[in-house]
Amino acid sequence: MTDAEAHLWNKVLKDDQMLGYPFDRRIKVLDQNAAFLSLKLRLIIEIDAATGHQKENFRKAAEKELLFRLGGYTVLRFSESEILTNSDKVRSMIKEWIVLNVN
Repeated sequence: MTDAEAHLWNKVLKDDQMLGYPFDRRIKVLDQNAAFLSLKLRLIIEIDAATGHQKENFRKAAEKELLFRLGGYTVLRFSESEILTNSDKVRSMIKEWIVLNVN
């Protein structure tokens, strides 16, 4: 688990911190690994890593996201730096999505 994944898990998603909705981490969805998943919300949260292979990573992430979306999931993406430096904003964005999309 990367530092960003651990931070997001411990500070934002663990123990139903997200308005009471449970998330699982590092889970297989449609034969792909999802960083975090709330099955009840059909919401996947992915983390973009900063690496030297940006073009190839972007292509793979886009293909994976398309597969998730075609499978009926919503995908929210955050960068590692965004999670590590502004987790309050990330938390607010996830909560906002839940409030706007859950009946």
